[in-house]
Amino acid sequence: MDALLGWAALDGRGAAIVEATQSTVARSAASELDPLLEKNLGAPSLLIRKAWEKDRRLRLLGFAVLCEALANSGEGSVRTWLRQKLKIEIDPDPAIDSVALTKTLAALVRPALAWLGRHDKKRVLQAVQAAESLLDDPEVNSHVIHSSRLPRAWDST
Repeated sequence: MDALLGWAALDGRGAAIVEATQSTVARSAASELDPLLEKNLGAPSLLIRKAWEKDRRLRLLGFAVLCEALANSGEGSVRTWLRQKLKIEIDPDPAIDSVALTKTLAALVRPALAWLGRHDKKRVLQAVQAAESLLDDPEVNSHVIHSSRLPRAWDST
């Protein structure tokens, strides 16, 4: 799943694929992809596909970078902020456990960024910039201080 997350951040053809697959046959083939992704990689893979299709791929990886810094926070306000950002940025199925999803995304960051770095180093920086752009709450900002990736954390030390 980490390679899928890295690839989705790199590949910008999602919206074009959606447009190209509007025929009945293409939609039928595409509808078979989701069960395969979910069975083999788990529910987060569906979110990655959805973000890729909507060209929100770097924002998803940026959100994952924030999850890496914040998912294990014991602060209720941080968990609430993550849930709200998740809903706004990714719009997951309401049945998905948001806490488990943020922890899964957090675990994918290191290998996804490593994969992405081997293919396009500039996108790694763009993903970190996307993460920074999502930080819009001063209270949450203070909780990213332990991140080794976010410039805001380095500025705070």
